[in-house]
Amino acid sequence: MFFSFIFCFSGCSTNKERPEFPYSEDQNQQMKKMPLFPAEKEKEDSAVAVDPLLQPGFVLEISNIEDRKLNGSFKVEFDETLHLPYNVVIKTTDLKLSALKNELSGAYRKFFQSLSPFTVQLTKRVYLLEVRGLVEKPGKITIEPHASLEAVISQAGGLSKELPPKYLRIVRKDHSQFALSIIDYFKAGSQFAGLEVKAGDTLYFQVDTPEQNGISMLNLTTIQVMGEVSKPGPLTYQPGKDIYDYLLQAGGPASMADLSRVKIFRGNSQNRLIADLDLMEEEKRPVVKPGDLILVPYDKPTPSEKKISQASNIATIISALALVLITFGVR
Repeated sequence: MFFSFIFCFSGCSTNKERPEFPYSEDQNQQMKKMPLFPAEKEKEDSAVAVDPLLQPGFVLEISNIEDRKLNGSFKVEFDETLHLPYNVVIKTTDLKLSALKNELSGAYRKFFQSLSPFTVQLTKRVYLLEVRGLVEKPGKITIEPHASLEAVISQAGGLSKELPPKYLRIVRKDHSQFALSIIDYFKAGSQFAGLEVKAGDTLYFQVDTPEQNGISMLNLTTIQVMGEVSKPGPLTYQPGKDIYDYLLQAGGPASMADLSRVKIFRGNSQNRLIADLDLMEEEKRPVVKPGDLILVPYDKPTPSEKKISQASNIATIISALALVLITFGVR
């Protein structure tokens, strides 16, 4: 009876540890989902915001009653500068429309003993970007906010007919880069739904495979989500999406997921830990970049659970030995 009880206890209490990279998708799909994710925070869209961040291409109407030379229509240039009368240049990086009045007053104070407030109106919200490489009309172009890649290509006169490009490399204002296969884009445009051309971008249409530090940038267009999620594997990188979006695309966390120890790895060998966070804390949302690996670890047993597991394993061995002794009549 004693051995039978121990044997039964061991069968109910065994809690085996699993590796942190469970590649079996079938096993993960059997796990229950935890659909509780904080709602995505609203991100400011300068195309529709009441008080937007100034973007390359925006056209402003500025006026001041002290001097007619200060009145006119001015455009934010590609380098995020605003060139104004009297050789005044204002840098608009991270500058909101409402803050521009103070910048103007400060810039012109040295020209006037007394200066009335400026009137500033945003009259045109368009994006200025630069297109280079294998297009018919390379150079700076103006597009509507949220314009498609097809619209950009059309503005640039179309792709080169003499030497059609195979790849597109996009360099953002912050010098971050993104690359994709043009053929893949047109074959499965929905796959690149997260692609958005932004003000200040420089687009390179080229034949050679885009590289960064000697590594193909096409390997950096995905996000890997592994561990305790329903559908582990690669996901297409989508600019502007955060870690919650990718976890939802991966089917959500499985029942054994430990959301207090989610990790993000970055680097060629995926061995550089750049974030170790508790997803239940809303304020902790690290930036996810192409090529990142998001790991949702399983909920490891507590020390007491480990002791129970070890005790149950020992009990199983004792029960098996006892059964052998009884079977063969050893006394």
